[in-house]
Amino acid sequence: MKQKILLLVAVILLSITGVFAQSGTTGPLTWSLNTGTLTISGEGAMPNYEGWGEAPWFDHRNYIYTLIIEPGVTRIGNYAFFACVNISSVTIPSSVTNIGDVAFYACNSLASITLPYGVTTIKSLAFHCCRGLVSIALPNSVITIEDYVFDGCESLPSITIPSSVTTIGNAIFKECVSLISIDVESENNHYSSENGILFNKDKSALICYPAKKTGDFYAIPSSVTNIALFAFAYCEGLTLITLPESVIDIDLQAFRDCKNLTWITNFNPVPITINETVFWGVNKYACILEVPIGSVDAYKSTAIWKDFKVLAEPHVVSVSVNNNEYGTVSGGGMYGLNTTATVKATAKSGYKFVNWTINGTEISTENPYSFTVTEDVELVANFEEKVGIEPIENDIVKIYPNPTNGQLTIDNGVAGQARNDVTIENAEIIDLMGKCIFQLSTFNSQLSTQIDISHLPTGTYFVRLQTDKGLITKKIVKK
Repeated sequence: MKQKILLLVAVILLSITGVFAQSGTTGPLTWSLNTGTLTISGEGAMPNYEGWGEAPWFDHRNYIYTLIIEPGVTRIGNYAFFACVNISSVTIPSSVTNIGDVAFYACNSLASITLPYGVTTIKSLAFHCCRGLVSIALPNSVITIEDYVFDGCESLPSITIPSSVTTIGNAIFKECVSLISIDVESENNHYSSENGILFNKDKSALICYPAKKTGDFYAIPSSVTNIALFAFAYCEGLTLITLPESVIDIDLQAFRDCKNLTWITNFNPVPITINETVFWGVNKYACILEVPIGSVDAYKSTAIWKDFKVLAEPHVVSVSVNNNEYGTVSGGGMYGLNTTATVKATAKSGYKFVNWTINGTEISTENPYSFTVTEDVELVANFEEKVGIEPIENDIVKIYPNPTNGQLTIDNGVAGQARNDVTIENAEIIDLMGKCIFQLSTFNSQLSTQIDISHLPTGTYFVRLQTDKGLITKKIVKK
């Protein structure tokens, strides 16, 4: 029995030794795996392996926790550490200049890595699906970052592109769903960043809008002509975006899975041709596409664009007053083409409305003033101070019943007709302390107006009417 136990222990030890103490050669280099540490030594370039499973340590990948590449190694080969899911520590010497395709693919336990000065090229998919990576430092020797290098690094929050970089491939930050900011060193002559967004140097190409960037609205700069592959992909925080007229091509899947996008303002009067993948994952049928006036029919008949809720770009009706001390104005805002806008001016006590002007030219003396919107307009309501505001004969306007239980009629009529000689502009109910406790301003030349004062306590009040002829004050009794 004792011999069997000893034999079993020997077998287990041999098995453990087989896992934790392996070694061999790969090209001009040697490698050894000992108690979780893979060490690669020698002079020269690591071979480019043909695919996953070709690296000599692949079968032991689940037992690799630390990677040490010693000085003298000049290249990390393609697929070198593919799916080494437990690697958490990597040491790379300054002799390495090239990191190969898919080199660290799915090294999910790798949280942080610093590439040494000397690395010039990072090949395609080198850190693809390193899902635990939260920090990577790129040296100021990197020249080329190829396609999809950081694709799927879903924990990476930020990165800095050094000034040495001259080439950035396609979609290098695709599915970096935690990315908040991309910064580019100001000395870089080929790329730039603005508010954490990656552009080429002259900002004619928008390369990447970080998926986790804060804010629900973004206006693409008018310098942009090209929106790159996957540029806004997975930006679930965006709800509104504007496309300038300068944009002439939008690459594949540029707005993929912008699931909460509800409004797009497109300033281009001519719809550009786009691929069906550009807005994959966007609910186009519920998303408003706002286009220039006169372009609605063109967008409604163009593939992909026609799937949106196409509306004409609204016009702005801006309203202001010649002096804020004289009165107020309302009715400004956004209006669709050929819709009706109504603006109203309200004079303050001691002042009266004169007219509406645009650029100093009188447009109307009507108040309220209604018109059909055909373009952006800036209306000014002009008021002036009243001259000789004095009390006038009280019997010029009738106020009844008096006393009243709550309903009060202000009658500005003569023989059942609205009078033309006196215009009531506003009315105030004043208590015995002289305090205004109720105000009404919808009169002009109306025949009669009813006021409900049933909410007021029993007592004596004054009705003060502002007319174009002066003030009228009458005492009333609330029963």
